[in-house]
Order: sequence, then C-alpha cells, then structure tokens
Amino acid sequence: TPSGDCIPFLEAGVGVHYLSQHDLYAGHDMTTYFQFGDHIGAGLTLGAQHDWDVMMRLQHLSNAGIQNPNPGINFLQLRVSHWF
Repeated sequence: TPSGDCIPFLEAGVGVHYLSQHDLYAGHDMTTYFQFGDHIGAGLTLGAQHDWDVMMRLQHLSNAGIQNPNPGINFLQLRVSHWF
C-alpha cells in the first residue's frame, strides 16, 4: 500500500478472566472471581510506516450464570497505540 494509507481492521475474541476482587465498586458486586468475556472492535492502522492503530472496542464480562446474581459489566474502550 502507498504510504499514508489507512488500513481498516476488525477484532473479536472470547476468553476467561480472573478478577483480583469481585466487588468492583459500591453497588456492583460481580459475585464470582471467574468471569467470561467477549469483545468486538474496529479500527484503523495509520501512518507512513503503518505503525499507529486507533480502535474502538466493546467488551462484556459476566459469570455466564454459574452463580447468581450475574450482573455483568460492559466497557466501551478507545485504544490508540504505536508500534516500535
């Protein structure tokens, strides 16, 4: 690709997470230390060397019903990164 072009990309994933504490903040107890997570995102690779990424990502964590309650939590993330 010519220098300076933007290259779009998509990202998706699922996995298992272990929280160091399940009481995240007042009124939001995740119930268990083990959580399941998934995320989707879209972004652009930028720069003459394609060494910058800008991405928006939506991530969800919950215990998948292994224990009640199962409040879950969502994160909307903006990531800016530079590759060295």
